[in-house]
Amino acid sequence: MNDATPPPPPGRRARLARLAAALAALCAGCVSPYWQNRRADAADIFTATVGIGLGATARIGPLHAGLGANADLYGIEAGEIGSLGSLAGAIVGAGDRASDACYLFAAASEIDLGSRSAARGKNVAYRPSGIPFWNPPWSESPNPARWTQIEVAAGLLVGVRLGFNPGELLDFVLGFFGVDIYDDDLARGEGENPHAESAENAEPESHAEASELNSHAENAKPKPHAESAESAEH
Repeated sequence: MNDATPPPPPGRRARLARLAAALAALCAGCVSPYWQNRRADAADIFTATVGIGLGATARIGPLHAGLGANADLYGIEAGEIGSLGSLAGAIVGAGDRASDACYLFAAASEIDLGSRSAARGKNVAYRPSGIPFWNPPWSESPNPARWTQIEVAAGLLVGVRLGFNPGELLDFVLGFFGVDIYDDDLARGEGENPHAESAENAEPESHAEASELNSHAENAKPKPHAESAESAEH
């Protein structure tokens, strides 16, 4: 008795082949800069982080009030998902991080999440303006999307931050039609680790330098004795 499963009919095999080809094309498209930028735009819309903190603060665009300090360690913020900094870095104020300190009427905040965030223009710093509750992005690190950011943060040793950005939602929707109102879409390879790129560019240069040195060494070698003998005969 033969229990082998019969092969699918030719028509079914053709449909399966077309489905496999379509899935392969879809997967290839998912890694294109267009879809990577759409995913990044979607991540820009919401903020949800945990970290260390004490007190409570609130922000609506450039308006900021409260009393407290927070350092975000993990979550989603400014388009980055995952680790936002280390506990040791948050304590000593060093390393990639998102931190916030508010003193009733003045606030000093910073988001610095690395080279990709910087390339997308998402890093930002706030400095006290001297005007109560008025705390727009610092002119040297403007990040226009922060003018539409709405968020609250609270902590009692463990801190939580929740936010929503309607401007980023509009940027996400318009991005499907090629409109980038916050100029945060990246080309392929842009925003990657600059040190890795420098190493790659330096490698062919070192080969060229080595070849040039070898060429100079060959030219500097003394001529063979055969040439001296030929000159003596003449």
